[in-house]
This record gives sequence, C-alpha cells and structure tokens, in this order.
Amino acid sequence: MRLKDGVNMLGVNWRLRQAMIEAERVYDRFGVELVITSLNDGRHGYMSFHYFGLAMDLRTRDFKDKKQSVDATLVLKDELRSINPYFDVVLERNHIHVEFDIKRAEIHANRRHGCSLYSLGAHGLPSSGESGGKETSPEGDG
Repeated sequence: MRLKDGVNMLGVNWRLRQAMIEAERVYDRFGVELVITSLNDGRHGYMSFHYFGLAMDLRTRDFKDKKQSVDATLVLKDELRSINPYFDVVLERNHIHVEFDIKRAEIHANRRHGCSLYSLGAHGLPSSGESGGKETSPEGDG
C-alpha cells in the first residue's frame, strides 16, 4: 500500500483503515499495487465524507484494462459489505471511491437500538447546530 504524495492519514476513521486493509488484499489478488490518491485532502463536494476521514480514492490506472477495474471494484464492494453494510464502493472515471456512510449507519442505529452514534461520538461529524467543518465548492466530488 502506498499513499500518493501529499496524502495524509491523520484523522482517518478506524472504519476506513479497515477498508484500506481489505483494499490492499483485493488489489494484491489482481497483482496491482494499491495507491491511495485521496483521503481527507483535496477538493470534494460540500460535506463529503472525505473531510471527516470516512472516504478514500484508489488509483485505477494500474489495472491492465477497464474490465479489471470493474472486477476489482465489485470484489472490493462485496468484501467491505461483508464486514459492514454501510460501506459504499463506486468506480468513478479515474478512481475507485470508497466511503463509510455514517449517515445510513446512524439512521439504522436509531431505528434498531434507540441510540445515536452521534451522541456516542463515534464518527467525527458535527452534531446539529455545530459548524460543518471545511466548506468547499461542489466541484470534484469523489
């Protein structure tokens, strides 16, 4: 596993660290080095999970062709969803986007257990009334 120059792991949520380990296993199966091109850096959409340490982008240009990128994306999605159903994995134009959807997890926790992940501080997202952190333009989501 390698981080692209300028990518920093500070503030990355433990769930995303789990996803990094799985991504490395999947990339190894395809004979490709995992390169993480973005974590909580770069320009992403307003309130992107990237800014909360809950999303990452993975390089795809090292796969031998588009089919291999698609196959790796599907395998990674299956592996991560088997760990936790709130992982989303999407093949974008030039990278694989992985995120832990804390909003869906929160809704499920409230409905199922009557508790809140927000109240437990398990996410790093602001509770209602707090500032949403870094504001950026909606350009370049992903």
